[in-house]
Amino acid sequence: MIASKLNEKRMDFNQRKDICEIFFTRHDLDKNSQLVQNIRFQREKLQRSTEFVENLILSSRKSIYVMMYILTNNILSQALIKAHNNGIEVFVVVDNSMRISSQGKLSLLSKVGIPVKVFDIDTMHHKMCLIDVPNYDDDKNKKKNDNKISKKFMKEETIQIPDNGIIINGSMNWTNEGLMRNRENFAVISNAVACQSALAEFLIVWKNAKDFED
Repeated sequence: MIASKLNEKRMDFNQRKDICEIFFTRHDLDKNSQLVQNIRFQREKLQRSTEFVENLILSSRKSIYVMMYILTNNILSQALIKAHNNGIEVFVVVDNSMRISSQGKLSLLSKVGIPVKVFDIDTMHHKMCLIDVPNYDDDKNKKKNDNKISKKFMKEETIQIPDNGIIINGSMNWTNEGLMRNRENFAVISNAVACQSALAEFLIVWKNAKDFED
């Protein structure tokens, strides 16, 4: 009986541990990862990093904040649109260079109602996505939108986003080259301090960026 209770406590502790995992494109994703192990990949090997990030996006239950130097990948852009259509709050800010890119997805995202901004004060070189990171100041002024989320466009959920939310951060731009051709890295982190620090940076960049005009 005592051993059983100790095991339950140990399982509960393990479930609450921070996530800090690093992934490399062009590699097989680590099957021991608590994030990867339940995903049934359907795309070819070189597209698995894309499919993994897509699954993270589609597992959101509240908000997605994207700061991306270059955003041209269609699969992840469509995942942001699906999340938006499911009632998730999606915000995207990119470097000003994307404003005139013929391959950029800004018009596509903006036309469906996703707020999109461009940052032109200096080079905005972040490659970061925040998923379900709590914005405590914002939460004081509005109700949670958990009940608004539709499963119409959703894949079967495979990833449980921790209460702290997660950061996807690394060298990888959301481009076909970054996701499938280059040797890139990206980390997935759920540490509360790191997530709130990333959110603070996003809010600064967002505040100082300009609305995208097609």
